[in-house]
Amino acid sequence: MSFYETHELHRKEELRTRWYQGSYEEMKKAIFAVADYLGYGVYDCNDTYQEFLLEGPASLVIKVCSYGRFEHGVDFNITTRSFFDFGKGKRMITQFYDALGKHIRFKGVSLHP
Repeated sequence: MSFYETHELHRKEELRTRWYQGSYEEMKKAIFAVADYLGYGVYDCNDTYQEFLLEGPASLVIKVCSYGRFEHGVDFNITTRSFFDFGKGKRMITQFYDALGKHIRFKGVSLHP
């Protein structure tokens, strides 16, 4: 199994936190829409900690970080099922980020280090 994680100061640009503008409910709705589009099922949704567990081609934990009421960052922890994935996990994360940018207004990358 391979493991990938995004965060604010990741050394690889494509694995840095993406920030979006909108309320938490709008962000949640966009994440569910993208998950459905990409073939992931929502296994758990924790509104207290703003975390989502998705199952599909890989196990995916999504953490929504709030910076004010209308600015949210999205981070991923992804575990692929194959031992040698040849960057498949990274491609899944960038695919999710790209699709999410079509559902909610994109603000920038790594805005609050």
